[in-house]
Amino acid sequence: MTVRSFGERSFKRSPLIGPGVGVSNYEVRFRDAELARVHNSDYRVRCHRSRGDSGQGEAERTNSAISDALVDGATLEWEKYRRFEDLSEEEIKQLSLQSYEEYEKKRMEKNAWYVCSQVAERIDDAPVLKDYIKSKVSESPDELFFFNSVYLDNYRGASERNKEQAPGAAYFRKIESFMEDHYIRGELFMEFCRDACKESREESSNLCSWCSNNRWVGPETERIPQPVPDSNNPGHFMDIYQTESTGRTPDDYLPRKCIKDLYEEHSDSIRNDQDTMKSFCSKYNVEEKHVIAYVNHLKDIEIRKDIRTRAAQERRRQEAERTYKDFQWDNLIEGGKVQKLRVRELDLYLNKHGLTTVGRKLDKVKAIRCHYYRQNKETVITEELSSDEDDVEFEDEESESGEAESDDDYVFVDLDEQPEIGTSSTIQFVSDEQIFTVVVQGP
Repeated sequence: MTVRSFGERSFKRSPLIGPGVGVSNYEVRFRDAELARVHNSDYRVRCHRSRGDSGQGEAERTNSAISDALVDGATLEWEKYRRFEDLSEEEIKQLSLQSYEEYEKKRMEKNAWYVCSQVAERIDDAPVLKDYIKSKVSESPDELFFFNSVYLDNYRGASERNKEQAPGAAYFRKIESFMEDHYIRGELFMEFCRDACKESREESSNLCSWCSNNRWVGPETERIPQPVPDSNNPGHFMDIYQTESTGRTPDDYLPRKCIKDLYEEHSDSIRNDQDTMKSFCSKYNVEEKHVIAYVNHLKDIEIRKDIRTRAAQERRRQEAERTYKDFQWDNLIEGGKVQKLRVRELDLYLNKHGLTTVGRKLDKVKAIRCHYYRQNKETVITEELSSDEDDVEFEDEESESGEAESDDDYVFVDLDEQPEIGTSSTIQFVSDEQIFTVVVQGP
């Protein structure tokens, strides 16, 4: 495939907030790196808004405009494709339960896509923010350009030992290396620049293979320096051309990150010490009320963390005090839930029945199942033998007393005589009161 050299220099400002769209999401970063390679980008930067700043986001105001455009009094047709209208009577009769469920799932999906197209047509060209909405229906999952999300998740979830065996591991590792060499990431942004691999490596090292084979499309540039407050002009930041860009770390002047670092060092003292508060506000160009609000937010997080920690400790204490009798082993084993127990809990069963506790967890689960079903089978066999003996005694009593009723019993063949029965033989069924010897009629 030949990719045209776009030489893209893009600035992506995400109006949305959350783990699925921000730079904290791994797949967002991974796809951005792929797009940088596909578009042959010289420079890319992606930013998104911070917590509590969603009121200024275009998405919230756009959603309000969508609501006004969508709720216009008209109805949306859901049952566009009705049940069985595309099937003949013969096809309907031949449907199995599984095929019917698959048919119904596809029908519901077709109706959903039709409703989406209705919504897109209704809100298209609706006024919003002194502009007009451009609406379109997204592509179906089968037609998406990035089709390997499942494999990427499997690769990310695999251990370091098993990552090499994951499907697509070589490609995923290649993109990861590209991200490490060319991207810097902060709390609210990520930035890509061509030839940045030379900065992340030793000065004497060469460029990576991608930068060596794909040179600058536009004029060479460098990373945009992060804002630095102007100490001589409170409330403002230094001019971008006077801001130092080398020897800095991401978010070195970001108030949120710096408040976190200060809170971890001094905890509540930052709220009570007015000198520390004023010094921080002056250095990082932020109002005091915002610092206090964020410190309170960190305090709330710490309180909730302590509550969850105490609950986890209490749960572990209760689990450690459990004994063999506290488990319903028959339900766990027969229900297939025994493998969810911890190793210490599995050892309770093994020690109780004198089994070895040496081995992996999987071996212990197998040992427990084998012992349980072996023991259970012997019990069942013993019960069946006891039941058979009772039946034999009961039949003997009936034969002695002469009370057995056999009017409805039929005999296929007399055990004393073993006649040969051909393939086309017919058997005449007669009552045992009318026969001394069964007559088998042959051809």
